[in-house]
Amino acid sequence: MLDNFAKPDEVRLTQGEDGEIEEEYYEDLENTFLFERMRETLIYLTHIDMFAMNSLIQKRLEDIKRPEFFTMERLNKLCWALGSISGCMSEEEENKFAVQTIKELLNLCESAKGKSAKAQIATDIMYVVGSFPKFLCGNWTFLKTVFNKLIEFMKETHPGV
Repeated sequence: MLDNFAKPDEVRLTQGEDGEIEEEYYEDLENTFLFERMRETLIYLTHIDMFAMNSLIQKRLEDIKRPEFFTMERLNKLCWALGSISGCMSEEEENKFAVQTIKELLNLCESAKGKSAKAQIATDIMYVVGSFPKFLCGNWTFLKTVFNKLIEFMKETHPGV
């Protein structure tokens, strides 16, 4: 399910056939419906067994670090899934989950080669971070860092940022 997660409506960038990042200007109702169903399913599964879901996500993050498994599409879909389970754990569990996940994504960004890859991974990190508002509110120093990074990204002229 994680490898096939649908794109949320707020994500407007897509990779064109030529590999360039493009902005979408249309609303895909079928995709919206699919995303909502997948999100609900992931929330239910997380409520049923949060530890198994956490283990599955951490394993997927470990897998994604392997060059033979890594694709930007796979990372995007994983990050959309990560953001969709926000709010279905206790605050303490969510904080631990968010810290662990964000660390893994930051490590992946550091090891990425090329400005384009780093920009795409950073965009995914911002999506995940923005999906956990309770975590951000409880961690002001981290929120300030994220805010400063967002301002940096807004100045960036690289496509896809």
